[in-house]
Amino acid sequence: MRNVTLTFLAFILFLSIINAQNYADCGRALELTSKATYTIAYSSGSGQEANEIKSTVCSEDFKEQESTWLTWTAQTDGELTFELRPLNADDDLDFVVFKTEADHPCASKAAIRCMASGENLYSTISSEECIGRTGLRSSATDQSEKRGCYGLDDNFLEALQVKAGDTYLLAVNNHSSSDGFTIDWGGEALIGPAVAHEWQLTMAPNPAVDRCTFVIEAATAAEAQLEIRDITGNVVVQRNLSLEVGEQVIEQDVSVLPVGAYIVNVISEVQNLSQQLIVQ
Repeated sequence: MRNVTLTFLAFILFLSIINAQNYADCGRALELTSKATYTIAYSSGSGQEANEIKSTVCSEDFKEQESTWLTWTAQTDGELTFELRPLNADDDLDFVVFKTEADHPCASKAAIRCMASGENLYSTISSEECIGRTGLRSSATDQSEKRGCYGLDDNFLEALQVKAGDTYLLAVNNHSSSDGFTIDWGGEALIGPAVAHEWQLTMAPNPAVDRCTFVIEAATAAEAQLEIRDITGNVVVQRNLSLEVGEQVIEQDVSVLPVGAYIVNVISEVQNLSQQLIVQ
């Protein structure tokens, strides 16, 4: 019975290690669905891609070491902060925050916060302020801290001002051990998983008299044409559009159009949309 128990525990440990490795690469980042407190029990190396951070403003050679990748999407506008607390209080955690695109996050990531401060090697200058807890806070004004611990370095960077729909990546390195960390959140902005956008065209009012508002929901960025055709197929209105992912609102004057039925088309290389419009 004892051998069976030990084998079961070893199996559970093996599964935990696999799960930890899943978050060691950008492409396998853990998607955070709320501002709950998350605990990463331990890391397990630098993953299959050990050079995904590369050169940043705080380090020309930011190598991954016991790395963990997290991702989230802002659900509301506002300030967003977080605090990383190493499970071993004296561990040195570094991190980089990237702003990215939900459709291709790893290829489009751009560093916007970079924390590399830590122990002053071969120096008598105290490193106490740059070890242990780290993150983003409202009172901080710097967006990066380089290696070591000098001047006003305090292990915290400026808070994010996010907009709904913005997607972010967070890479965390533990330079001291393979122990994990806890992340706590602050600020009024809410976070969640990336929102899946679908192509859609709506309009109001319909029937319209003087003006009509077209709302286009785009799943991808695209160049498009908006056209309005009468019942004989003639184009009576035509506009060029540069669509971005998400919702865009377009106001159209229809007061010059004769009373009748029309077809509104949004035409692009990736998707075509059509709706009937009644002008009174």
